[in-house]
Amino acid sequence: MKTVPIDDNFEMMLECAERYAIGRHSYLPPFAIAYITTFLPDISYRTLSVFRDDMKSNFAMFARMNWYLSYQKEWKDFHKAVCAELEKRKENEEIRKRGAKREV
Repeated sequence: MKTVPIDDNFEMMLECAERYAIGRHSYLPPFAIAYITTFLPDISYRTLSVFRDDMKSNFAMFARMNWYLSYQKEWKDFHKAVCAELEKRKENEEIRKRGAKREV
């Protein structure tokens, strides 16, 4: 079995998968969502922010153009998971900063 590091290249491929899958009317979106979601705790803040911003802009575009978004519930759940991971990191950073200030 080959292992792949979670680096900038891998994260770029996850972004490509997400962007390709959004709006597709096929079997692909749930598989892409499930696969990417497993990596949320391990990927960079930047990539999480890209996912969050992609979801916000795509939701707005689909609503504005009155298009149907296939797997809407799954995409909204993915968006919530991304936002939750970002919030968790923000809280952890604030706790870390408070702890560092107390040590001084």
